[in-house]
Amino acid sequence: MDRGKKRKYTKRKNKKTTLIAFVQGIFAYEIRIRLISFKTLVAILVISAFYVVSSLYFYVLKDLPSPNQLAKYDPKQTTTIYDRKGNILYRIYSDEDRIIAKIEDIPQDVINATTAIEDQTFYTHKGISIRGITRAAKSTLLDKDLEGGSTITQQLVKNTLLTPERTWERKVKEAVVAIEVERRYSKSEILEMYLNRIPYGGTAYGIRAAAKRYFGKDLSELLLSEAAYLAGLPAAPSKYSPFIADKSIGKARQQEVLSRMYALGYISKTQLDEALNQDLTFQTQTEYIKAPHFVNYVISQLEQNYGQSLVKQGGLDVFTSLDPELQASLENIVSKNVENLQKYGTSNGASIITNPNTGEILAMVGSADYFDLKNDGNVNIATSLRQPGSSIKPVTYALALESGYTELSKIADTPIVYAIPGAKYKYAPVNYDGKFHGNVTLKNALGSSYNIPAVKLLDSLGVANLVEFAKKLGITTWTEPERYGLSLTLGAGEVTMIDMATVYGTFANLGYKKQVTGILKVYDSYGNVMEENSCVSFLDGAPSILTKRAIIETKATASTEQNPSNIKILGAKCERLKVISSATAYTIGNILSDNKARTPAFGPSSSLNVTSKEFAVKTGTTTSVRDNWAIGYSNDFVVVSWLGNNDNKPMKNIVSGYRGASEIWRQAVDYLIANRKVKDKLIKPDDIVEVDICELTGTLACKECNNGRMIFNKGLEPKIKCSESMIKKIVGNTEEKKEG
Repeated sequence: MDRGKKRKYTKRKNKKTTLIAFVQGIFAYEIRIRLISFKTLVAILVISAFYVVSSLYFYVLKDLPSPNQLAKYDPKQTTTIYDRKGNILYRIYSDEDRIIAKIEDIPQDVINATTAIEDQTFYTHKGISIRGITRAAKSTLLDKDLEGGSTITQQLVKNTLLTPERTWERKVKEAVVAIEVERRYSKSEILEMYLNRIPYGGTAYGIRAAAKRYFGKDLSELLLSEAAYLAGLPAAPSKYSPFIADKSIGKARQQEVLSRMYALGYISKTQLDEALNQDLTFQTQTEYIKAPHFVNYVISQLEQNYGQSLVKQGGLDVFTSLDPELQASLENIVSKNVENLQKYGTSNGASIITNPNTGEILAMVGSADYFDLKNDGNVNIATSLRQPGSSIKPVTYALALESGYTELSKIADTPIVYAIPGAKYKYAPVNYDGKFHGNVTLKNALGSSYNIPAVKLLDSLGVANLVEFAKKLGITTWTEPERYGLSLTLGAGEVTMIDMATVYGTFANLGYKKQVTGILKVYDSYGNVMEENSCVSFLDGAPSILTKRAIIETKATASTEQNPSNIKILGAKCERLKVISSATAYTIGNILSDNKARTPAFGPSSSLNVTSKEFAVKTGTTTSVRDNWAIGYSNDFVVVSWLGNNDNKPMKNIVSGYRGASEIWRQAVDYLIANRKVKDKLIKPDDIVEVDICELTGTLACKECNNGRMIFNKGLEPKIKCSESMIKKIVGNTEEKKEG
């Protein structure tokens, strides 16, 4: 070893130093990654923004209409409504009643009322309202409703420059064009265009035509109360029009307009009070229209489905289910019966006839005289809320049958008193005849329409269960279950004739619900089918415009369809919802068609006893005789009739089964039997059996006891017969109890 050389040492790394260096390296690497990720993120955002803007332009903004077109507005096409035979019932705006009014000729009350109810921030916004957009966004997100939130400028753009579809693309276009309209036109010019082009109902387009149509006045003659009424119409003319709906609805809308005007400082408290208390006198309607209640009902359906603008200006061809001969006959029947019953305090009547299999409304008479404005004849009772009386009882009994009860189930028709939670009084139901009938079968309880058994039955079933069950069958008006009690089964819950037709149609249709409708088929202005009742086959009907059109469409489809089996024949696919069992539906029909079952209450020879064909029928009369109903059906037709007064004034001496609504019902049925095909008997479903029964023993009938035929689901019918010894044993036990 060379001791003269210095030894070379290698410095050993400290473990701590090494760890720090490693962490620093990792940190630096993470920094680089983060920097790269941020740049990438920015690039992605830029590309995404470019894509969104490009998409917005190409799919939404590319073909925006020019606001200049507002000055070149061309009125839209006429919508025509036909009956099922192709006869014209009504033309919507076939002759537009439009008289242009300069802004200086429009009263300030009209302008203030319009801006108050339609667009409170009209004079301050630039075409769109942030508050309105927020409200519309909430409606879109929560309620999936793309309408709402539009300013007056947006409404003008929507009604004159854009198509009526309800999409977000159209809403964006509407907002963009509205902003540009505000830039090019003054507020006065926008208001003038709006007030001259907005629809006010019927053939009235523009405020000047509306003043003439509703009040027979020129604009300068309008009172504040009248200006407020007109301003409230454009949102929904068919809803608020005094010629279509209950006047109280339009009056409530007018009150809303006046309250807004007062809140915004447009009118004083004195003016508000005077306008609210002022009676409105409407001009007599003289437009040409057939079956006016039905036509207005169809218009309401169309507006609900497609929006007001398309219906009023879209040039639609609407083929309805109305049978013109049946309609004319029913109008005559209703008017004559109301005239004959005026001495009993009756001023109005109504009736509708439907096809339960297809849901078609074949005839609708909403009042004795549509043009009798003195008695509010324009109000459509068929769509109005009225109490149904005992005509609602079959719904309760259907629920009972679905819950395990049978026709033989016994119900005690004996006195009973119910305590009402939170109320000082108690509820003690009584029967129509003021008597008690002891233990009665479910069949006889319904057939004779006894009240006490119906109330006891509902008590066992539950009010909430009945409300839900009724909705399944077609009742749409029981929206507040907490309001109802046991009297619901006696008719305390208001319904419409339309809904009752659906409910009884479900019974007639052996448990299948088909919502009633007045529309058969709707074509747009280009001939494309927008809507059709798939349960109806026009090829099977009598020759008409619609039949010929169906033949042409079928031939055209056949000529282009490679596989003929794919050709769609209307009526081949009928969508109906099964809501109750066939056995339950048939049992209800069997009870309601049994004249013996109702004889204890109505006698053997009432108007309800149809001998030539089998019809099930139920009557209903409300407390103080304010409403009188008769509803009945075969498998081919449902007939609903009503008698009463629009102001709820009680009638007198109206006796169900002898006179009143039952006479309207019976005369309509007689017409159907004489002039239409009606099946002899109610159709019996395959999954039920009918056997002779002894009610006393609850067994099959025997020589000593036979109470007639009862209906059972297959497999649930009694298996043993009664015997003399069995009967004696039951009778003996009953006598012992009486003696005890």
